[in-house]
Amino acid sequence: MQNSLINIEIMISDLKKIIKNIANYDFDFLLINNVSEEVKWKWFFKNVLPTQFYPLIESLSKDKINLVLEILAGYDESPLQLLSELTCHSNEEIRLCVADNPNVSRLLLFLLACDESMDVRLTMASNQNLPVDILEKLSQDENPYISNKALNTLRRVENKQNTIPMPVVVNIRNFEKLVRN
Repeated sequence: MQNSLINIEIMISDLKKIIKNIANYDFDFLLINNVSEEVKWKWFFKNVLPTQFYPLIESLSKDKINLVLEILAGYDESPLQLLSELTCHSNEEIRLCVADNPNVSRLLLFLLACDESMDVRLTMASNQNLPVDILEKLSQDENPYISNKALNTLRRVENKQNTIPMPVVVNIRNFEKLVRN
């Protein structure tokens, strides 16, 4: 078990190094209907990782594959194409990680703001780092909890922008002493 976790950590580390090179990777394999997501992602990992990881990939359970995908979804150097594919993943934790990725596009955020999962939309509605137009979209959500949360977040963002920083008051005598020394 311990050895397996170490191997997964090494695989994730290697994936992060390789991920920069897959920006133009063809994700058409995800369109295949008669194969499970688990099989599709194992196929993906086999195509982007060195052959030394093949035995590990084959042994990955669905939960561990999802854990790797969550890490990649939150990784700030993951290419937009990968994030786009993960936006449609069946696991809502993976979609939440995409929504929290600092480099996710507005279009993907907009799609996630319409996500079928109330948890995805609710978590997004409390994120002060989202663009205002996405928060405004969430403030129109049919679920009152989500719309209220988004409205409160919009108010906090607005108050944050309208806050004027207080000037630092300097004691003139101490300032003069500091300047003389």
